[in-house]
Amino acid sequence: MHLEFERSGGFAGLTVRAVLEAVELTAAETAGIAALPRSGRAARRAGARDVFTYQVTLVDGHHRQVHRFSDLDIGDAARPLLERLARAAEPPRRPGL
Repeated sequence: MHLEFERSGGFAGLTVRAVLEAVELTAAETAGIAALPRSGRAARRAGARDVFTYQVTLVDGHHRQVHRFSDLDIGDAARPLLERLARAAEPPRRPGL
């Protein structure tokens, strides 16, 4: 099984993507899979302009399960997983920057 991750929005409005194999996850990150929101609230509401929106797709063979949500929907149990996916999506930093 692997996870396809996409995060967009935020202050800069950038979109980042990553693919991570489930076997690379720690126990806390794996537990976050079950805690992912199924479908979240709309991120565009008063006072929530710079929130991130996420799409996490779990792919197991031919079965795909898609989770779409925003920062407003994330519980504590899902945070380690999303932090790991976000780190995997960051572009490599160039030396000296």
